[in-house]
This record gives sequence, structure tokens and C-alpha cells, in this order.
Amino acid sequence: MIGDIYEFSDLQRMCRPKAKGRLPRLATVEDWARAQGIAFRYDKDGGIWTTRDAINAALGLRAANDDGAKPYGAGDI
Repeated sequence: MIGDIYEFSDLQRMCRPKAKGRLPRLATVEDWARAQGIAFRYDKDGGIWTTRDAINAALGLRAANDDGAKPYGAGDI
């Protein structure tokens, strides 16, 4: 994990955390992420990555500062 970015290796462990032997292949991790409703993107190495916010959104969680209010505009200050 780099900051709030989950890399392919992180997602492999989330997908099958107690797997014995090899980690799950890309297709398995993609299917798992889709089934969980986790938005993801492809990296330059052919793996996938996502963010903490995308995982939280899939879980139905909101960010602590997400109260539905619109951000301030330049004219509001």
C-alpha cells in the first residue's frame, strides 16, 4: 500500500487472505473486485489498483468529511 492506494499485491491478499500456496491470478482478483463493487484501474504492469475511498464506497462508508455539503467556492470566502 502506498498512502491511500492499494496495489495489486494488496488486493491479492484481500481477495484470498488465507490462501495456501500461490496468490490469486489477475482474473480472480478482477472478478472479486467487481463482485464487491470496488472500482479499480489497471497499472502499467498489467495488475490492478484502487484507493481506500473506492473500497470504503463499496462498503457503503463515507469519508469523515463527507457530509453532503458542496465545497466552498472562490466567491464564498
